[in-house]
Amino acid sequence: MNRWHKDPEGSSVAHTSAVATEKAASVGRGRWRLFLLILAVLLALGVALLAVRGSGGGSRIAQLQDQLSRAVASGADHFNFGATGFEWDKMYVFGPYTSQKDVESLIGISWPEFKQTTVKSSDSVCLVLFVRDSEVVGWYEQPRTIDLSWLTKGEPYMRSDAVFRIDRTAQPPALAERTSRDE
Repeated sequence: MNRWHKDPEGSSVAHTSAVATEKAASVGRGRWRLFLLILAVLLALGVALLAVRGSGGGSRIAQLQDQLSRAVASGADHFNFGATGFEWDKMYVFGPYTSQKDVESLIGISWPEFKQTTVKSSDSVCLVLFVRDSEVVGWYEQPRTIDLSWLTKGEPYMRSDAVFRIDRTAQPPALAERTSRDE
């Protein structure tokens, strides 16, 4: 409520009651804090989803992708997928435009999470699946800035054989199967 009165110098001044002003300020601060909290939560979820586009293996998949990127950037000769932080028996690599039917036919099980991938309609990613005891325990889509399409062979890589040569003559850099000269 506004109250008009004359200040000591005789001019009219409008004053809002101190209680109403404090109440309005408190409501404004509360709404602002709630907005910032919701925004922070949404940003954290968005970052987590972008960091790990896949499931099963969670942050270990993100670590695997980071290790691969660092190996290519550092000049390493090979990359070992077998050194992941989770258990798997077979690794499959599927190239761009692979269908759910083709994936499920090769891995021998139904995999409903395929619908979360973009590999069926994209030429910019390869799909990497990790299987243990007939269950997909991890997967991710590898952007073709490091190309894995040379590893699509229609059969799984066993954990002990999942060590690949980094080919920097390819553009972009690619992983390739090792040869006897690489041993």
